[in-house]
Amino acid sequence: MQETGTYLDTVAASTDQAEPKTVQDFLDHIENQELYHVLITVDRLTLQIVLMKIQGYSTHEIARYLKITEKAVYRRMDRLKEKIKKIF
Repeated sequence: MQETGTYLDTVAASTDQAEPKTVQDFLDHIENQELYHVLITVDRLTLQIVLMKIQGYSTHEIARYLKITEKAVYRRMDRLKEKIKKIF
């Protein structure tokens, strides 16, 4: 069983696919149906955070860009990781 953070890092580090530019591009590149189902059930702000993480933005940059606190970024990522852990 692969750790959720490691799985997300693997997806983010994949170089054989073009980097997604939008949330919809990101969702379109998800091949695992269970993961896709989890991702479409979360709010757009959380998906935007994931996309920006994949694109290499720091937590501080994401928080500033989205006008939320860094704690809110971490909290949303933690909640998503918990949902993903249930399927892996």
